[in-house]
Order: sequence, then C-alpha cells, then structure tokens
Amino acid sequence: MKDNEAIAQKYGRVLTPLTRISRLYLIVASLLAGIVFWSVFAFGYQYYWGLGRTGMGHPVSWALYLVNFVFFIGISHAGALVSAVLRITHARWGTPFGRIAEAVTVFALAAGPTNILFDLGRPIRFYWVALHAQFKSPLLWDFTCIMTYLVGSTIFLYVLLIPDIGFLRDRFSGRRWFYKPLSLGWAGTKRQWQTIGKVIAFLCVAVIPLAVSVHTVVSWVFGMQTQPMWHSTIFAPYFVTVAIFAGIATIIIVTVIFRKV
Repeated sequence: MKDNEAIAQKYGRVLTPLTRISRLYLIVASLLAGIVFWSVFAFGYQYYWGLGRTGMGHPVSWALYLVNFVFFIGISHAGALVSAVLRITHARWGTPFGRIAEAVTVFALAAGPTNILFDLGRPIRFYWVALHAQFKSPLLWDFTCIMTYLVGSTIFLYVLLIPDIGFLRDRFSGRRWFYKPLSLGWAGTKRQWQTIGKVIAFLCVAVIPLAVSVHTVVSWVFGMQTQPMWHSTIFAPYFVTVAIFAGIATIIIVTVIFRKV
C-alpha cells in the first residue's frame, strides 16, 4: 500500500492531464482545432478545383506534400531507432527519451501517409490501390512498407505501455472499463515482466530493419523517376542518414518542450 502511494505521488504530476483540464490545454486545443477546420476547408477547395490550385505540375510533382511526407516519415525513423537502440543496450538513463521517441514514431507515421491522400486527384478512389495493384510500381512498395512499419511501431508502443495501462487501471477505478481490457490482465508478476521483456527485445530487433527498409523504399519513389538530379542510386543511403539527423533533432525539441511545459 505504501509503495502504491509512493508511486502515486511520484507520477502525480504526470497523471494531472488525466484528472483536470488546464487553461493552457484549452488554448492549445482551440488553436489546433482552428488549424484542423481551416485544413478541411483548404482540402475541400483543392478537391473541387483540382490539384492545379496547389501549384503542382511538371516538373513540380508533389511540392508541399512531398516535403511533409518525407519529413514525417523521416522523423519516424529516428524515433524507432533511438528507442530500440536504448532498450537493446539497456541504457536506463534514456528511458524518458525512448518513450518520447516511440510516441513520435507512431504519430509521425499516422500523419505522413495522409499527404499521399491529399496528393491524389480523387482520394475517394484510394481503394483502387488494392483493387488494381501494380507490383511494378514503387508507390505500392512504399504503401506496403509504411503500413507494415506503422503496425509494427504501434504494437511496439502498445506493448511498452501495458505496465502503465495496468497502473492507470488500478489508479482510476471509474475508468476501469476502458483500461482493463487494454491492460491484458497485467498484475506486475515476475513471470509477466519476463514475458514482456522477451517480447520487447524481439520487437526492438524487428523495428530497426523495418525502419531502414521503409526509408530505402521511400527513396526509390523519387530515385526511380526520370527527373534530372533525382534518378540516382545515392537516394537510399541519403534518405536513411538524413532521417536519423532530422528525427533526433525532433526528439530533442519535443523533449525540451515536455520538460518546460
């Protein structure tokens, strides 16, 4: 009982957003909601008038969408890589950074591919990718790798959160109906810790080649075109290297914001 009280006091500040809504939260949420509504209007305008309104054409094929897509996929690479390396090497000092990196990976992978939908002339026909799949197209390779990476990273983050979900289940009895099925019966026993440790170790090893493969395939989408300065074999290692730098920089920025706020 004393241990539970100590844990509650230690993590009380972290759990505060789950118990009350601050004025800062309302301000930030309002600003973000405004951006979302404006984005919906802009997308509707583009959908009605066509992609020409975005300034895209030949040789500018993706413009802003290309930048957003590559950026989000890039920072997701470092997120998974940093977290996996820290856990494989048992670097306990990096646990907070690892958790932030894991969250950045999932959120970036959820945001990045949406730019492909925006780039389609008729996004409502996206299901044609499955019905009329052309396996000779790098775009299909890209879609397959990203979806595999997203599923793997989501499972990775979820497995790491199981002990935390179990703690929330015991802490908030009123929300037990929500946390109980997600905790998968977590009780913190020695056997459960050993099992989850083995699963995490396996996922850490699996996530690294997945991340490298995703950025290699993303580079092929551009490198296999006939555009001057794009048709190059250097794109794959270039994309992977730049993704590591951009992703680590993003993690540092997010960490500083979390510590300040």
